[in-house]
Amino acid sequence: MTTGADEKRLLSQRWAWALLVLGCAVILAWGYANYRAIPDRPRQWNFGQVPDAPGESIYSTSQPSAGGARQLAPLPKLPPTTREAR
Repeated sequence: MTTGADEKRLLSQRWAWALLVLGCAVILAWGYANYRAIPDRPRQWNFGQVPDAPGESIYSTSQPSAGGARQLAPLPKLPPTTREAR
């Protein structure tokens, strides 16, 4: 049984799927073209030691200067827990 909505379609179902797949292919092709066209540059972000608390981290790439004072006081020594006391 056909309804009135089927008679007013502009495109068949196959053409609608073909346009959808074509649109996706165009977007993927545009992204791939940009990926190939834009060159990759080497990273240049070695900033060394930053005069801030994160710069004094144990993960810092350079040693802190001898004249600089610590910005944070060292943490107090904690009493041993029951597991450590055994």
